[in-house]
Amino acid sequence: MENCIAVSRFLPKTQKEAAESPGPLLRELRSTVQQVRQEEPHLADYQLYDMGFVQKEDGLEVNLYFIPDE
Repeated sequence: MENCIAVSRFLPKTQKEAAESPGPLLRELRSTVQQVRQEEPHLADYQLYDMGFVQKEDGLEVNLYFIPDE
């Protein structure tokens, strides 16, 4: 995708914890997006377009994809 910015973060959670209760994971994802926006001010004119997840042995790698606001 043209003009897409990808940002990766690692969340130290286990798959079992996420399966038991998705609420904490969703809150952590929202918090992560807010934190990325604070750390990356150039994303002010971008919107979150997609997320990707890679299960790791000791947590979850989250890939956030941002595209320019229209």
